[in-house]
Amino acid sequence: MVEHFYPVAHADLSTRIDRGRSEGRADAIVDLAAARRFLARRWWLIAGVALLCVVTAGIVLSLVPKTYTATAILIVDPRTQKVAQSEVVLGGIGSDAAAVESQVEILESSTLAKRVVAELGLDRAGELSETSAIERAAAGLRGLLGLATPAPSAAEQRERVLQRFGERLRVRRRGLTYVLEIAYSSGSAETAAQVANALAGAYLADQQRQKQEAARNAAGMLGGRLDELRARARDTERAVSTFKNQNGIVDLGSAQTLLDREIAEQSQQLTQAQARGAEAGARYAQARRATASGAEGGGTLAEALQSSVVTNLRQQYAQLGAQLADLRNNLGPRHPAVGAAEAQVRTVAGQIRTEIGRLAQGLRNEAEAASARERTLTASLERLKKQAAQRGQARVRLAELEREAQASKVILEQYLLRQKETSEQQNLVGAEARVLTPAAPPLRPSAPKTGLLLLVALAGGLVLGLGAAAAAEAMEPGLRHAGAVERGLGVPLLGTLPRVSASRLAAGGGRDGGQGGSGHARLIGDSREHARFDEAIRMLALPLNAGAGAQGLDRSGLDQRGIAGRSGDTLLVTSALPGEGKSTVAEHLAAAFAAQGRKVLLVDLDTRDARLTRSRRAGQSPGLLDALRNASDPGNFVHHGTVDAISFLPIGIARDDPKAAELFFSPALGRAVADLRRRFDLIVLDGSSLLRGVEGRLLLAHADRTALVVEWGRTSRDDVKAALDLFGRAPGSLAGIILNKVDRKALRRYG
Repeated sequence: MVEHFYPVAHADLSTRIDRGRSEGRADAIVDLAAARRFLARRWWLIAGVALLCVVTAGIVLSLVPKTYTATAILIVDPRTQKVAQSEVVLGGIGSDAAAVESQVEILESSTLAKRVVAELGLDRAGELSETSAIERAAAGLRGLLGLATPAPSAAEQRERVLQRFGERLRVRRRGLTYVLEIAYSSGSAETAAQVANALAGAYLADQQRQKQEAARNAAGMLGGRLDELRARARDTERAVSTFKNQNGIVDLGSAQTLLDREIAEQSQQLTQAQARGAEAGARYAQARRATASGAEGGGTLAEALQSSVVTNLRQQYAQLGAQLADLRNNLGPRHPAVGAAEAQVRTVAGQIRTEIGRLAQGLRNEAEAASARERTLTASLERLKKQAAQRGQARVRLAELEREAQASKVILEQYLLRQKETSEQQNLVGAEARVLTPAAPPLRPSAPKTGLLLLVALAGGLVLGLGAAAAAEAMEPGLRHAGAVERGLGVPLLGTLPRVSASRLAAGGGRDGGQGGSGHARLIGDSREHARFDEAIRMLALPLNAGAGAQGLDRSGLDQRGIAGRSGDTLLVTSALPGEGKSTVAEHLAAAFAAQGRKVLLVDLDTRDARLTRSRRAGQSPGLLDALRNASDPGNFVHHGTVDAISFLPIGIARDDPKAAELFFSPALGRAVADLRRRFDLIVLDGSSLLRGVEGRLLLAHADRTALVVEWGRTSRDDVKAALDLFGRAPGSLAGIILNKVDRKALRRYG
């Protein structure tokens, strides 16, 4: 299986690597295919850990004693039962949340626990009084260490029983309702039901007993106060009677005395007399005005109008007046008849005045009588008021005495009524809660929950198995799939090369760390395994040819006119560590490019090993280092191929010089590479390992593209990352990574 990826050039490789790592972690979360392959590789480890956890949990559960939990359900009814109209002595529980929660505390109190324990005899024998295995073991250990403690006293034993009872009891309120659940756990289903029901009964009996005791105590207290209240009521009533006799106060009902009635009557008579006097005075004044106005004015006086004498005189006066007027008109004012008529008129007018005067005198007498009556009544009322003022303080004191007597009487009546009601309540009180559902012996144990715990053990085992698998995956050496390169390192993967045995790949040539290779015609073999390797090399050349376009060449290595360009491309093939097969890959890539019709030069620059020089039997031939040291033309030392069409430039005899590494620092190396560019379409450089010497790192500046060969499953990620960090500080362009010596069968599990 061969994977190929085309390289993408970046200006800053370190930035690309960091971004690739972060994007790789995000992609790994949703990469379901990668997760499936991970499970396929590690399923046996995950399943084994999960099975171990389930078996362990099953063994532990079989040793744990079973526990049964019975539940009794109570409902608290905050409504007060109105059997009688009177109020109860001890109020109800209440309907607020705090009151209901308080009942939970009462049910969990040690008082009820003691009653239930004593009622069922739980303190004499049973699981509450027995010593647990852990306590026995601890006691035995203390005995061996000489730290034995004396046997617990009876009080300590009772306290221990109550503590264990409380640990097995659970009381809770069901939501926001008035329903309470009493749950008790025991090793016996019957015991659990008995305890839950007994606690519910003890709670109801405790409520009823408290109310009865409260009613009984209240009745006794009220009875003791009645004699004192009776004596106080008698004393206050006697004091009121004595005070009235001493001060001559006579009650007429409705809190009114005899003096008060006399004052009221005198006030009423005085008011009537004043009204009559005012009326008489007004009539007298009118009569005086009438008298002063003459006969004509008396016509407006009411008494004159009602008098028959005055009426007759006025009629005569009117007739005489009419006759006088006629005479004057007929006879004239000086006629004797007129004078006689005038005398008659004057006589009648005098009679009228006399009669009106008499009536006015009568009105005057009446007004004076009314005024005298008013003065008499006023004096009498003033005298009564003086008497009332003299008795005012006595009446105030009497009111105080009467209020005290009335209050004593009311209190006595209330106490008498309350005492009778309280006595009756002793037989009418009841609990304000009732058992909604009694506890029944449970059919299945409540603990341990075997099914749930086994599921938890299975889930935990799966989690632990996944963790163990992830740890095993993380500790697995080397890079094994494209995701580890692309997402883990953020570097393109150019392709993978299958593992080929050295005997098949180098049937007569040299070896390169187990993935050997030779030049010449033996690069193309006949075996099926070798054919797969050659096909992988040819496929690997495609992404590398794509990078040649950046140098003015298409993927065939030719320019737009169909002839080779004037300046060739340089490809550096290197590795992080020795023995990863970089020399073999470089040699086979050069052969693949040459097979495409390109003029290829293969240069051995591995000062540490020089495998290509040895495999091509050029160890004693001068090479590139000799040209650099002697400042000669490197083209003079090129070995031109006859069968594989590869030109080869060995490293040279100067490799054995201890100062040969200094030649890589010389500008002559750059000039030599530039000179070779003009002679060849492609120069393939086989450099030293990046982490084993400075020579391989210096070559990065002279390569247009670099292919990093990594041995599949062997080279650690840290070494690869260290090698990639060198590219971030060098101007060379990293084409990508080539995974070499891949196990095809194992690779299928990684995708």
